[in-house]
Amino acid sequence: MTDDDRDGLDAGIKHAHQVAIAAGETAERAEQLVIALVHVLVSRGAIDPGELDALVPWPETTADKHQVASPDIDCQALLPVCRARCCRLTIQLSKQDIADGLDWVFERPYELRRDAATGYCTSFAAGCQIYDKRPAGCRTFDCRDDRRIWIDFAQRIPAAMELTDPVVQIRRRKRVL
Repeated sequence: MTDDDRDGLDAGIKHAHQVAIAAGETAERAEQLVIALVHVLVSRGAIDPGELDALVPWPETTADKHQVASPDIDCQALLPVCRARCCRLTIQLSKQDIADGLDWVFERPYELRRDAATGYCTSFAAGCQIYDKRPAGCRTFDCRDDRRIWIDFAQRIPAAMELTDPVVQIRRRKRVL
C-alpha cells in the first residue's frame, strides 16, 4: 500500500467515523423525543409505564470510565521492574474514549493504537501520557495475577518478554575465568 493509498484509507475511515457519530447523535435525539413522548402519554394516563417496561426493557447504561475503580497498584514505582508490559496489551476503546480523542487503529476499530516498532501504546513514553483519559480497560487492569506481566508479583519477578516482542531484553553475560 502506498502512502497516498494509506492517506486515502485513513481519510475515508475518519469520514466514516464522523458519519457514524452524526448518525448516533441523530439516534440520541430521536431517543430523547420518544422518551419525552412516553412521559407525556404516561402523565395523561394514555399508557401504563409498567406495561411499557415489560414490552421494551431499558438497556443497561455504560459506566463513566472516570468512575471506574482501579486496583491499588503503584504502577509508577513498578515501571523500572515490569517495563510497562501492560502498555503493550491490546485495548478496546469505548465511545467515551473516542470522544476523549484517544488514538485508535483504523484497520481494527476501535483498538488503542500501538507503536509498530515497540509494541507499546503510542501514548506511552516513560509513563502514561494520557493517564487522566486512559481507557476503562487500562483503569481496571490488575496485573498482579497476569502471567504475561509477572511470574511472581509479591517477589517482583516479571515475566520474560516474548521473543516476538519488539522490545529486546538485555542480559549481562557471566564472566568466565
